[in-house]
Order: sequence, then C-alpha cells, then structure tokens
Amino acid sequence: MKVLTKDTIKKLKYARSKRRQKSETDFVTFLSPECTRAIKLYLEYRARTPKARDPKRERQLEKQRVTPGSYLFITEKVPEKYHESHDEELRKLTTNAIFKMYREISSKTHKSTPKGHWNLVRSHNMRKYLNSALLNMGADSFFVDFLMGHEIGEAQAAYFRAQPEKLRNIYQKFIPYLTIEKELDPTQHPDFIRMKTKSEAFARAAATAAVERTEFIRMQEELEELKKLEQNIPALIQVLMHNPEAMEIMKNLKTKQ
Repeated sequence: MKVLTKDTIKKLKYARSKRRQKSETDFVTFLSPECTRAIKLYLEYRARTPKARDPKRERQLEKQRVTPGSYLFITEKVPEKYHESHDEELRKLTTNAIFKMYREISSKTHKSTPKGHWNLVRSHNMRKYLNSALLNMGADSFFVDFLMGHEIGEAQAAYFRAQPEKLRNIYQKFIPYLTIEKELDPTQHPDFIRMKTKSEAFARAAATAAVERTEFIRMQEELEELKKLEQNIPALIQVLMHNPEAMEIMKNLKTKQ
C-alpha cells in the first residue's frame, strides 16, 4: 500500500482498492475510525523531529519520513544507502517483519503457543475476526466475501466495485462491532454522528409523511361520504315533499327567516 500524495493522510477514512494475491481478486476495503486514528498516529510518529539539534539523529529520522509514492508502512531500520538512492524498496515492510510483529504481540499478551503450533494472534485470525463479526451481526454474506477478497460471482463483484460509497455506508453500520479498543467510542466519530443525524432526520420525515398520509386518507373518506350524500339528495327531496310533517317544518323555517 503506497502513500500517493500528502492528501492521503487526510483521506484515510475512504475506501481502498486492493488485490488479494492469494485469489487474484480485486476488492474494496475500508478503514474504521480506530484504524484511521492508529495510522495517523503512526504517520505523525514518522514525521517526528529530534528533541535537540542533532545532525546524526536528524539523518536517521529523515529515512522514515513520508514522501510521495512511499509505502504507507516501512521497516523499522532503513538502510543508510536509502539516502543515496531513495529506492522505496529499501524501506518496504517485508512479510517476515510482519510475522515478527505478530510474534511480539503474542508474547506481550501472553498468548504464545509451543513451538510447532499456530499462535492465536496472527493475520489469519484477524481476518477470521472480521468475517465472524460481520456475519454474526447480520451482514450479507456477499458483502462480507467481497470485503475479505474472496472469489464471488463476477456480476456481484462488479456491482460492489461500481458502488464503493454504498459499500461504505453499509460498512459504517458495523463499525461498533469491529472496534477492538472499547474505550474508543465509535459513536462519537464524525462519520457515525453524521450517519445518525441523517437517520434521525429520515425518521422524522417518515413520521411526518405517515401523519400526512393518515390525514389524506381521512379527507378522501369524508369526500366519498359527501359524494354519496350528494347522489342521494334528489331522492331525499322527493321523500320530504311527500311528508306533511317535513313540509310543515320547512314552512315554519321560511316564516322565521
């Protein structure tokens, strides 16, 4: 994954188009608020400056700075010759380095297993967590498979690839269930608040529409009753004209007027 421009840091919350090498499948993935926060902190760390004026230290930190076209994640120890060539492959984070990180996490969390056994904390289980969390909370299986980079029907995959914003809106609904650090409240994230506000506005509009529809139906019913009454007026007049008591009442009314 490469940082194409400086604006990338500001746009980390948007979709990322990727290709899963294992299945040679193109897919779209997203960054949760928690993940976005962690990456921004990491990039700020890479942009740090020496606490005191120290040319040697400044030269070391210069090798870690973000540059246009650089990889988002880099190795901890960048070779000195990077200063000469600026070859980004010298800073590329290797697969072995990632394995090492997971081993260190397992050790720090006391989750390491005996030699020859898979550790609980590893990339496979991180993917498994995403898959299980989404399915358990009611996400559509096609949506989950697409996010995971699994092979799905070409028609379904083309539909998802063509509408990343709709995918993002679906993904936002499951952010609370994908947050690992529970002290980070996803409901306070601007995206979540904006989505909630839109939802509440829609609910109010729906309630107003329901009331207006009820009133409209009632007016239609009253109008139908008036139409029926209008159709019966000639017959009612004939009945009254042949009713002496009714005719007497009508004469009295004219006299009073």
